[in-house]
Amino acid sequence: MKLYRCRICGETYLGSGKPSDCPFCGADAELIVLTEDYPEDVNRIEPTETERTALEASIELERSNTRFYLAMAARKDNPKLANAYMRLASIEAMHCSVFCKLAEAPKPADLMEAGEELGSWDADIDDSLRRETHASTLYAEFAGRATTPRLVEVWKEVSAIEADHIELDGIAKRYSDRPRIRVTDDGPYLVTGDVPFAVQEIGCDENGRSAVWIEGARYPHGESRSLCRCGRSSDKPRCDGSHVAADFDGTETASREPYAARADTLDGPGLVITDVKDLCAEARFCARRGGIWNTVANTDDLEVRDQVQEQAQLCPSGRYVPCDKESGQPLEPVLEPSLALVEYPSLGVSGGIWVRGGIPVESADGHTYEVRNRVTLCRCGQSKNKPFCDGTHVDVGFGDEG
Repeated sequence: MKLYRCRICGETYLGSGKPSDCPFCGADAELIVLTEDYPEDVNRIEPTETERTALEASIELERSNTRFYLAMAARKDNPKLANAYMRLASIEAMHCSVFCKLAEAPKPADLMEAGEELGSWDADIDDSLRRETHASTLYAEFAGRATTPRLVEVWKEVSAIEADHIELDGIAKRYSDRPRIRVTDDGPYLVTGDVPFAVQEIGCDENGRSAVWIEGARYPHGESRSLCRCGRSSDKPRCDGSHVAADFDGTETASREPYAARADTLDGPGLVITDVKDLCAEARFCARRGGIWNTVANTDDLEVRDQVQEQAQLCPSGRYVPCDKESGQPLEPVLEPSLALVEYPSLGVSGGIWVRGGIPVESADGHTYEVRNRVTLCRCGQSKNKPFCDGTHVDVGFGDEG
């Protein structure tokens, strides 16, 4: 047996080998050292005024998060989730203690007193996702500005730990059985719930027109995901934190009006097509056979009607919706809740994230966009209609390898 100490929190671990991560603060194994190799003066630092202010902000953030998780842990209606968040509260409390040591400040008196939760597991887990994303991004920013090596080391590692906690929130979401996507402030998409995820390639006909969807590689599902939104990750489609270094501006500009309130109408004799142009993701299924904006006029022919309906239904963004001529009811394809990465082999570019089957998309400020059967989210980072795709990936030649 050997004694080890964590470079981040300083706690001691007895074992035959190093743990995969610190059981007290969650730090990576590479930061766990033999006791004799632990520098006792590691926390003797002289922070700058800017660093001291950041330390005070870190203490308050960890205090708030600890108390929130203690409140979640006190809930009696789901012991599995309560136990998980008690563990998270302990880790957050340890982070608070680390920052207090570095600032030579006393621990907050109410650190281990439960605060207030929001009243439902869905709401609490959503708030946890918001808190962890904010903490991870903030600590990455503090690490980038710090000049004291010890503070750089701690903030960088705690940022990574907080990002790992998003996975816990994803697991928790599975217990509440509601997949959803949250747009983070200038950061990634956070996907939670048991959502199938695959590549979908656009296949062309003999004239080079978009004609069919071809499913490609499948990703493991049933786990939380942090998907790149800035287009700069070196591990696409996953977020690797590049949005921080790139100072990504992910400001959401998309309309919050319902689709029906914005739609134009293409009225044919056998079919009606509704159209919201700013949702166009440039998949180009609509352009086949002369373009549905032209051929809708010939939908008194049943074969043409079926073709136009199919073309509109293949549109991944839901720009076009075919509607029954008599009732006006949308004729939507049946799509199970799932995600797909759109690829254009014929153009050599990668498209947006195709969100199917009515998965809710929530903005960074907490607004839930209209829940629709088909939408596409931007992943090149350059759409003028964020968070939705506007086809800019074609103009800029965006690719997963770029």
